[in-house]
Amino acid sequence: VFHHPRPNTNLDMTMAWSMIRALGCAVSLASATDSTPRQPSANTEAPEGLYVSGGCTALGAILHPLVFARVGTTLSGAPYYQANTKEVYIYYEPSCDGAAKARWIIDNHAPSTTAPNQLDGTGNCNYFGDSADTEVTSAAPPMGTSTWVLECGSSSWLKEPLTLMEIPQSFVIRDSCEPDGKYKELNDQVFTAQGRTHSAATWYKSLNGLYYVYMDPQCDPSAPVARWILDTVPPSATATEQLNGRGVCAYVGDHDVPQGAHSLVVPMGTSNWGLQCTAGRWGTIPLTLAEVPASFLLTGACVPAVNTEYKRAGATASGQSFYQSLDGTVFIYFDPSCDGGVETPKWIISGTKPSVTKQQMLVGTGCPQDFAQISVAFQGREVPIGTSSWSVRCAGAWQNLDLTLQLSATTVTTTVAIGWSSALLLGVAEQVRS
Repeated sequence: VFHHPRPNTNLDMTMAWSMIRALGCAVSLASATDSTPRQPSANTEAPEGLYVSGGCTALGAILHPLVFARVGTTLSGAPYYQANTKEVYIYYEPSCDGAAKARWIIDNHAPSTTAPNQLDGTGNCNYFGDSADTEVTSAAPPMGTSTWVLECGSSSWLKEPLTLMEIPQSFVIRDSCEPDGKYKELNDQVFTAQGRTHSAATWYKSLNGLYYVYMDPQCDPSAPVARWILDTVPPSATATEQLNGRGVCAYVGDHDVPQGAHSLVVPMGTSNWGLQCTAGRWGTIPLTLAEVPASFLLTGACVPAVNTEYKRAGATASGQSFYQSLDGTVFIYFDPSCDGGVETPKWIISGTKPSVTKQQMLVGTGCPQDFAQISVAFQGREVPIGTSSWSVRCAGAWQNLDLTLQLSATTVTTTVAIGWSSALLLGVAEQVRS
Protein backbone atom coordinates (compact mmCIF):
# COMPACT_ATOMS: atom_id res chain seq x y z
CA VAL A 1 0.00 0.00 0.00
CA PHE A 2 1.48 3.33 -1.07
CA HIS A 3 1.22 6.30 1.23
CA HIS A 4 2.88 9.69 1.40
CA PRO A 5 5.33 10.90 4.06
CA ARG A 6 3.78 12.83 6.91
CA PRO A 7 4.85 16.52 6.71
CA ASN A 8 6.68 17.77 9.80
CA THR A 9 6.57 21.53 9.13
CA ASN A 10 3.79 24.06 8.61
CA LEU A 11 2.39 23.97 5.11
CA ASP A 12 2.16 27.18 3.12
CA MET A 13 -1.34 28.43 3.97
CA THR A 14 -2.13 29.49 0.40
CA MET A 15 -1.46 25.96 -0.76
CA ALA A 16 -3.33 24.61 2.24
CA TRP A 17 -6.53 26.52 1.52
CA SER A 18 -6.33 25.55 -2.16
CA MET A 19 -6.28 21.92 -1.04
CA ILE A 20 -9.24 22.54 1.26
CA ARG A 21 -11.31 24.09 -1.51
CA ALA A 22 -10.36 21.26 -3.85
CA LEU A 23 -11.59 18.77 -1.27
CA GLY A 24 -14.83 20.71 -0.95
CA CYS A 25 -14.82 20.88 2.84
CA ALA A 26 -13.14 22.84 5.62
CA VAL A 27 -10.57 20.78 7.48
CA SER A 28 -7.54 21.40 9.65
CA LEU A 29 -4.20 20.52 8.13
CA ALA A 30 -1.61 18.52 10.02
CA SER A 31 1.43 20.17 11.48
CA ALA A 32 4.08 19.10 13.97
CA THR A 33 4.07 22.65 15.36
CA ASP A 34 0.31 23.04 15.59
CA SER A 35 -0.76 25.08 18.66
CA THR A 36 -4.00 23.14 19.35
CA PRO A 37 -4.16 22.27 23.09
CA ARG A 38 -3.06 18.68 23.60
CA GLN A 39 -5.36 16.30 25.46
CA PRO A 40 -3.75 13.70 27.73
CA SER A 41 -4.44 10.02 27.28
CA ALA A 42 -6.58 8.71 30.13
CA ASN A 43 -5.57 5.06 29.88
CA THR A 44 -2.11 3.82 30.88
CA GLU A 45 -2.83 0.11 30.73
CA ALA A 46 -1.91 -1.83 27.61
CA PRO A 47 -5.02 -3.62 26.29
CA GLU A 48 -4.73 -7.13 24.88
CA GLY A 49 -6.93 -6.22 21.91
CA LEU A 50 -8.18 -3.09 20.11
CA TYR A 51 -11.06 -2.23 17.80
CA VAL A 52 -10.57 0.92 15.70
CA SER A 53 -13.38 3.08 14.33
CA GLY A 54 -13.73 6.55 12.83
CA GLY A 55 -11.26 8.38 10.64
CA CYS A 56 -11.68 9.57 7.07
CA THR A 57 -13.33 7.53 4.33
CA ALA A 58 -10.12 6.78 2.43
CA LEU A 59 -8.38 5.31 5.48
CA GLY A 60 -11.57 3.73 6.77
CA ALA A 61 -11.54 1.35 3.83
CA ILE A 62 -8.23 0.04 5.14
CA LEU A 63 -8.96 0.03 8.87
CA HIS A 64 -12.52 -1.29 9.03
CA PRO A 65 -13.48 -3.73 10.26
CA LEU A 66 -10.17 -4.69 11.85
CA VAL A 67 -9.37 -6.08 15.27
CA PHE A 68 -5.84 -5.59 16.57
CA ALA A 69 -4.13 -8.01 18.95
CA ARG A 70 -1.12 -7.22 21.13
CA VAL A 71 1.71 -9.30 19.68
CA GLY A 72 4.88 -8.06 21.41
CA THR A 73 6.95 -5.10 22.56
CA THR A 74 9.49 -2.85 20.87
CA LEU A 75 12.89 -1.80 22.26
CA SER A 76 11.28 0.98 24.34
CA GLY A 77 9.11 -1.60 26.10
CA ALA A 78 5.97 -0.29 24.42
CA PRO A 79 3.43 -2.86 23.19
CA TYR A 80 2.60 -3.11 19.51
CA TYR A 81 -0.48 -4.50 17.77
CA GLN A 82 -1.23 -6.34 14.53
CA ALA A 83 -4.54 -6.49 12.66
CA ASN A 84 -6.34 -9.80 12.31
CA THR A 85 -6.58 -9.98 8.51
CA LYS A 86 -4.25 -7.34 7.05
CA GLU A 87 -0.65 -6.21 7.38
CA VAL A 88 -1.58 -3.19 9.48
CA TYR A 89 0.12 -2.34 12.78
CA ILE A 90 -0.29 0.12 15.65
CA TYR A 91 2.88 0.94 17.57
CA TYR A 92 4.68 3.59 19.60
CA GLU A 93 7.38 5.47 17.67
CA PRO A 94 9.94 7.46 19.73
CA SER A 95 10.87 9.43 16.56
CA CYS A 96 9.79 8.51 13.05
CA ASP A 97 12.64 10.43 11.37
CA GLY A 98 15.14 10.95 14.17
CA ALA A 99 13.89 14.47 14.93
CA ALA A 100 10.08 14.27 15.21
CA LYS A 101 8.46 13.87 18.62
CA ALA A 102 7.11 10.57 19.96
CA ARG A 103 3.73 9.35 18.74
CA TRP A 104 1.58 6.26 18.20
CA ILE A 105 1.46 5.21 14.56
CA ILE A 106 -0.77 3.19 12.23
CA ASP A 107 1.39 1.62 9.54
CA ASN A 108 1.55 -1.25 7.06
CA HIS A 109 5.10 -2.06 8.17
CA ALA A 110 5.79 -4.12 11.28
CA PRO A 111 7.89 -2.10 13.74
CA SER A 112 11.45 -3.10 14.51
CA THR A 113 11.86 -4.61 17.98
CA THR A 114 15.57 -3.68 18.14
CA ALA A 115 15.84 -0.14 16.68
CA PRO A 116 15.64 2.81 19.12
CA ASN A 117 13.59 4.91 16.63
CA GLN A 118 12.50 5.08 12.97
CA LEU A 119 10.92 1.69 13.60
CA ASP A 120 9.51 1.07 10.12
CA GLY A 121 12.98 1.34 8.57
CA THR A 122 12.07 4.01 6.00
CA GLY A 123 13.96 6.84 7.72
CA ASN A 124 11.01 9.22 7.43
CA CYS A 125 7.48 9.68 8.77
CA ASN A 126 5.84 7.49 6.15
CA TYR A 127 2.68 5.71 7.36
CA PHE A 128 -1.15 5.86 7.49
CA GLY A 129 -1.59 8.09 10.53
CA ASP A 130 -0.31 9.20 13.93
CA SER A 131 -1.39 10.54 17.31
CA ALA A 132 1.06 13.47 17.31
CA ASP A 133 -1.72 15.90 18.28
CA THR A 134 -2.54 13.96 21.46
CA GLU A 135 -0.29 13.77 24.52
CA VAL A 136 0.72 10.10 24.80
CA THR A 137 2.93 7.71 26.73
CA SER A 138 4.65 4.53 25.60
CA ALA A 139 2.60 2.40 28.03
CA ALA A 140 -0.51 2.19 25.85
CA PRO A 141 -2.12 3.83 22.79
CA PRO A 142 -4.57 6.70 23.44
CA MET A 143 -7.83 4.91 24.21
CA GLY A 144 -11.26 6.35 23.53
CA THR A 145 -11.80 9.10 20.97
CA SER A 146 -8.91 11.46 20.28
CA THR A 147 -7.51 13.48 17.39
CA TRP A 148 -5.23 11.63 14.97
CA VAL A 149 -3.52 13.00 11.89
CA LEU A 150 -4.41 10.66 9.02
CA GLU A 151 -3.52 10.33 5.38
CA CYS A 152 -6.88 10.75 3.71
CA GLY A 153 -6.02 10.44 0.03
CA SER A 154 -4.54 12.81 -2.58
CA SER A 155 -1.52 13.44 -0.35
CA SER A 156 -3.84 15.11 2.20
CA TRP A 157 -3.04 14.82 5.91
CA LEU A 158 -6.11 15.72 7.96
CA LYS A 159 -7.00 15.86 11.65
CA GLU A 160 -9.73 13.31 12.30
CA PRO A 161 -11.35 11.81 15.41
CA LEU A 162 -10.33 8.17 15.77
CA THR A 163 -11.70 5.83 18.42
CA LEU A 164 -9.71 2.95 19.92
CA MET A 165 -11.89 0.59 21.94
CA GLU A 166 -10.46 -2.05 24.24
CA ILE A 167 -11.70 -5.60 23.67
CA PRO A 168 -12.63 -6.99 27.11
CA GLN A 169 -10.69 -10.08 28.16
CA SER A 170 -13.04 -11.05 30.98
CA PHE A 171 -16.38 -9.96 32.40
CA VAL A 172 -18.99 -10.99 34.93
CA ILE A 173 -22.73 -11.23 34.24
CA ARG A 174 -25.07 -9.47 36.67
CA ASP A 175 -28.86 -9.14 37.01
CA SER A 176 -29.79 -12.32 35.16
CA CYS A 177 -32.98 -14.26 35.83
CA GLU A 178 -34.64 -14.21 39.26
CA PRO A 179 -33.54 -16.88 41.77
CA ASP A 180 -36.19 -19.31 40.49
CA GLY A 181 -35.45 -18.55 36.84
CA LYS A 182 -34.27 -21.17 34.35
CA TYR A 183 -30.78 -19.72 33.87
CA LYS A 184 -30.31 -18.15 37.30
CA GLU A 185 -26.78 -19.65 37.43
CA LEU A 186 -25.68 -16.95 34.99
CA ASN A 187 -25.72 -14.44 37.86
CA ASP A 188 -22.15 -13.68 39.01
CA GLN A 189 -20.78 -15.96 36.30
CA VAL A 190 -17.32 -14.92 35.06
CA PHE A 191 -16.45 -15.29 31.36
CA THR A 192 -12.92 -15.18 29.91
CA ALA A 193 -11.74 -14.68 26.31
CA GLN A 194 -10.95 -17.90 24.44
CA GLY A 195 -10.19 -16.82 20.87
CA ARG A 196 -11.77 -15.27 17.78
CA THR A 197 -14.42 -16.45 15.37
CA HIS A 198 -14.24 -16.00 11.60
CA SER A 199 -15.55 -12.42 11.89
CA ALA A 200 -12.63 -11.57 14.27
CA ALA A 201 -15.01 -11.05 17.21
CA THR A 202 -13.71 -12.45 20.50
CA TRP A 203 -15.70 -15.32 22.04
CA TYR A 204 -15.89 -16.15 25.74
CA LYS A 205 -16.35 -19.20 27.98
CA SER A 206 -17.70 -19.24 31.54
CA LEU A 207 -15.40 -20.43 34.31
CA ASN A 208 -17.70 -23.37 35.03
CA GLY A 209 -17.39 -24.45 31.39
CA LEU A 210 -21.14 -24.51 30.69
CA TYR A 211 -21.84 -21.23 28.89
CA TYR A 212 -20.43 -19.27 25.95
CA VAL A 213 -20.82 -15.70 24.68
CA TYR A 214 -20.11 -14.91 21.02
CA MET A 215 -21.23 -12.74 18.11
CA ASP A 216 -23.12 -14.43 15.26
CA PRO A 217 -23.52 -12.34 12.08
CA GLN A 218 -26.67 -14.34 11.24
CA CYS A 219 -27.95 -17.14 13.48
CA ASP A 220 -30.36 -18.36 10.78
CA PRO A 221 -31.10 -17.29 7.19
CA SER A 222 -34.04 -15.13 8.28
CA ALA A 223 -32.29 -13.31 11.17
CA PRO A 224 -32.32 -9.58 10.34
CA VAL A 225 -29.24 -8.43 12.31
CA ALA A 226 -26.06 -9.64 13.94
CA ARG A 227 -26.46 -10.78 17.54
CA TRP A 228 -24.33 -11.37 20.61
CA ILE A 229 -25.42 -14.75 21.88
CA LEU A 230 -25.44 -16.68 25.17
CA ASP A 231 -25.22 -20.39 24.40
CA THR A 232 -24.41 -23.80 25.89
CA VAL A 233 -22.23 -24.82 22.93
CA PRO A 234 -19.04 -23.12 21.72
CA PRO A 235 -19.12 -21.19 18.43
CA SER A 236 -17.44 -22.41 15.27
CA ALA A 237 -14.13 -20.68 14.61
CA THR A 238 -14.45 -21.11 10.84
CA ALA A 239 -18.16 -20.68 9.95
CA THR A 240 -19.22 -17.26 8.69
CA GLU A 241 -22.74 -17.52 10.20
CA GLN A 242 -25.00 -19.90 12.17
CA LEU A 243 -22.05 -20.46 14.50
CA ASN A 244 -23.63 -23.05 16.79
CA GLY A 245 -24.35 -25.34 13.83
CA ARG A 246 -28.06 -25.68 14.51
CA GLY A 247 -29.24 -23.65 11.52
CA VAL A 248 -31.79 -21.81 13.68
CA CYS A 249 -31.61 -19.16 16.39
CA ALA A 250 -31.73 -21.64 19.29
CA TYR A 251 -29.70 -20.75 22.35
CA VAL A 252 -29.96 -19.32 25.89
CA GLY A 253 -30.18 -15.59 25.13
CA ASP A 254 -29.23 -12.81 22.72
CA HIS A 255 -28.61 -9.11 22.22
CA ASP A 256 -29.29 -7.55 18.82
CA VAL A 257 -26.46 -5.35 17.56
CA PRO A 258 -27.97 -1.91 16.81
CA GLN A 259 -27.53 -0.56 13.30
CA GLY A 260 -24.16 1.16 13.03
CA ALA A 261 -22.88 -0.20 16.36
CA HIS A 262 -19.56 -1.97 16.86
CA SER A 263 -20.58 -5.60 16.38
CA LEU A 264 -17.08 -6.97 17.08
CA VAL A 265 -16.98 -5.73 20.70
CA VAL A 266 -19.12 -7.44 23.33
CA PRO A 267 -21.64 -4.90 24.76
CA MET A 268 -20.37 -4.00 28.24
CA GLY A 269 -22.54 -2.27 30.81
CA THR A 270 -26.31 -2.69 31.05
CA SER A 271 -28.34 -3.38 27.91
CA ASN A 272 -31.45 -5.30 26.94
CA TRP A 273 -31.04 -9.03 26.25
CA GLY A 274 -33.56 -11.63 25.23
CA LEU A 275 -33.38 -14.47 27.76
CA GLN A 276 -35.32 -17.62 28.62
CA CYS A 277 -35.98 -16.99 32.29
CA THR A 278 -38.99 -19.32 32.09
CA ALA A 279 -38.77 -22.62 30.22
CA GLY A 280 -39.91 -22.17 26.62
CA ARG A 281 -40.64 -18.45 27.01
CA TRP A 282 -38.51 -15.53 25.86
CA GLY A 283 -38.45 -12.24 27.72
CA THR A 284 -36.43 -9.03 27.56
CA ILE A 285 -34.39 -8.12 30.65
CA PRO A 286 -31.64 -5.55 31.35
CA LEU A 287 -28.48 -7.67 31.64
CA THR A 288 -25.21 -6.22 32.96
CA LEU A 289 -21.78 -7.26 31.71
CA ALA A 290 -19.10 -5.78 33.99
CA GLU A 291 -15.41 -6.02 33.12
CA VAL A 292 -13.24 -7.87 35.64
CA PRO A 293 -9.83 -6.26 36.22
CA ALA A 294 -6.92 -8.71 36.05
CA SER A 295 -4.60 -6.58 38.18
CA PHE A 296 -4.30 -3.14 39.76
CA LEU A 297 -2.02 -0.99 41.91
CA LEU A 298 -3.26 0.27 45.30
CA THR A 299 -1.93 3.49 46.85
CA GLY A 300 -2.93 5.80 49.71
CA ALA A 301 -3.08 3.36 52.65
CA CYS A 302 -1.36 4.13 55.96
CA VAL A 303 -0.01 0.55 56.08
CA PRO A 304 2.96 0.18 53.69
CA ALA A 305 2.27 -3.51 53.01
CA VAL A 306 -1.13 -2.61 51.52
CA ASN A 307 0.32 -0.12 49.00
CA THR A 308 1.31 -2.57 46.30
CA GLU A 309 0.16 -4.34 43.13
CA TYR A 310 -2.56 -6.99 43.24
CA LYS A 311 -3.51 -9.69 40.76
CA ARG A 312 -6.69 -11.72 40.43
CA ALA A 313 -6.15 -14.95 42.36
CA GLY A 314 -9.49 -16.73 42.10
CA ALA A 315 -13.19 -16.41 42.86
CA THR A 316 -15.23 -16.93 46.00
CA ALA A 317 -18.49 -18.90 46.21
CA SER A 318 -20.50 -15.79 45.30
CA GLY A 319 -18.67 -15.62 41.97
CA GLN A 320 -16.72 -12.47 42.92
CA SER A 321 -13.06 -12.31 41.98
CA PHE A 322 -10.60 -11.89 44.82
CA TYR A 323 -7.12 -10.40 44.57
CA GLN A 324 -3.75 -11.16 46.14
CA SER A 325 -0.70 -8.91 46.54
CA LEU A 326 2.32 -9.99 44.50
CA ASP A 327 4.16 -11.02 47.68
CA GLY A 328 1.15 -13.13 48.75
CA THR A 329 0.56 -11.42 52.10
CA VAL A 330 -2.52 -9.21 51.49
CA PHE A 331 -5.93 -10.07 49.98
CA ILE A 332 -8.79 -7.93 48.65
CA TYR A 333 -12.19 -9.63 48.41
CA PHE A 334 -15.96 -9.14 48.53
CA ASP A 335 -17.88 -10.50 51.55
CA PRO A 336 -21.73 -10.48 51.43
CA SER A 337 -21.73 -10.30 55.24
CA CYS A 338 -18.47 -10.47 57.17
CA ASP A 339 -20.27 -11.07 60.52
CA GLY A 340 -23.14 -13.26 59.35
CA GLY A 341 -26.01 -10.79 59.23
CA VAL A 342 -25.53 -7.32 60.74
CA GLU A 343 -22.83 -5.92 58.46
CA THR A 344 -23.69 -4.87 54.93
CA PRO A 345 -21.78 -6.30 51.92
CA LYS A 346 -18.22 -4.98 51.79
CA TRP A 347 -15.00 -5.07 49.88
CA ILE A 348 -12.33 -5.97 52.45
CA ILE A 349 -8.53 -5.77 52.61
CA SER A 350 -7.10 -8.39 54.93
CA GLY A 351 -4.02 -10.47 55.64
CA THR A 352 -6.18 -13.60 55.64
CA LYS A 353 -7.10 -15.43 52.44
CA PRO A 354 -10.91 -15.63 51.93
CA SER A 355 -12.75 -18.93 51.77
CA VAL A 356 -13.82 -20.01 48.28
CA THR A 357 -16.61 -22.28 49.60
CA LYS A 358 -18.42 -20.18 52.25
CA GLN A 359 -21.19 -17.79 51.21
CA GLN A 360 -20.37 -15.20 53.91
CA MET A 361 -18.01 -14.61 56.86
CA LEU A 362 -15.22 -15.55 54.47
CA VAL A 363 -12.31 -15.34 56.93
CA GLY A 364 -13.87 -16.77 60.11
CA THR A 365 -16.47 -15.74 62.64
CA GLY A 366 -16.33 -11.98 62.28
CA CYS A 367 -15.14 -9.00 60.26
CA PRO A 368 -11.36 -8.67 59.85
CA GLN A 369 -9.84 -5.91 61.94
CA ASP A 370 -6.42 -5.66 60.30
CA PHE A 371 -6.45 -3.40 57.19
CA ALA A 372 -9.45 -1.80 55.46
CA GLN A 373 -13.03 -2.13 54.20
CA ILE A 374 -15.55 -0.27 52.03
CA SER A 375 -19.33 -0.69 51.89
CA VAL A 376 -20.73 -1.75 48.49
CA ALA A 377 -23.78 0.39 49.20
CA PHE A 378 -21.64 3.24 47.87
CA GLN A 379 -19.37 1.50 45.38
CA GLY A 380 -21.29 -1.45 43.91
CA ARG A 381 -20.28 -5.09 43.73
CA GLU A 382 -17.24 -4.63 41.48
CA VAL A 383 -13.83 -3.94 42.98
CA PRO A 384 -13.81 -0.11 43.23
CA ILE A 385 -11.25 0.96 40.63
CA GLY A 386 -10.37 4.64 40.96
CA THR A 387 -10.20 6.79 44.09
CA SER A 388 -12.78 6.26 46.84
CA SER A 389 -13.08 6.61 50.59
CA TRP A 390 -12.24 3.45 52.58
CA SER A 391 -12.34 2.81 56.31
CA VAL A 392 -8.68 2.02 57.08
CA ARG A 393 -7.13 0.81 60.33
CA CYS A 394 -4.17 3.08 61.11
CA ALA A 395 -2.14 2.61 64.35
CA GLY A 396 -4.99 0.67 65.96
CA ALA A 397 -7.78 3.12 65.08
CA TRP A 398 -10.19 3.26 62.12
CA GLN A 399 -10.17 6.36 59.93
CA ASN A 400 -11.46 7.32 56.50
CA LEU A 401 -8.77 7.54 53.81
CA ASP A 402 -8.89 7.97 50.03
CA LEU A 403 -7.41 4.85 48.49
CA THR A 404 -6.69 4.66 44.76
CA LEU A 405 -6.92 1.42 42.80
CA GLN A 406 -5.32 2.02 39.39
CA LEU A 407 -5.32 -0.54 36.59
CA SER A 408 -1.82 -1.94 36.22
CA ALA A 409 0.43 -1.08 33.28
CA THR A 410 0.93 -4.80 32.62
CA THR A 411 -1.68 -7.47 32.14
CA VAL A 412 -1.44 -10.40 34.53
CA THR A 413 -2.88 -13.67 33.26
CA THR A 414 -4.14 -16.02 35.97
CA THR A 415 -6.01 -19.27 36.12
CA VAL A 416 -9.16 -19.02 38.22
CA ALA A 417 -10.63 -22.11 39.87
CA ILE A 418 -14.16 -22.08 41.20
CA GLY A 419 -16.54 -24.60 42.71
CA TRP A 420 -20.11 -24.93 41.41
CA SER A 421 -23.25 -26.65 42.62
CA SER A 422 -24.38 -29.89 40.97
CA ALA A 423 -27.77 -28.23 40.51
CA LEU A 424 -26.62 -26.57 37.30
CA LEU A 425 -28.88 -27.21 34.35
CA LEU A 426 -27.04 -29.53 32.01
CA GLY A 427 -28.16 -30.68 28.60
CA VAL A 428 -31.18 -28.38 28.44
CA ALA A 429 -32.47 -27.94 24.89
CA GLU A 430 -32.74 -24.23 24.12
CA GLN A 431 -35.92 -22.91 22.59
CA VAL A 432 -35.80 -21.31 19.15
CA ARG A 433 -35.70 -17.51 19.39
CA SER A 434 -38.77 -15.95 17.84
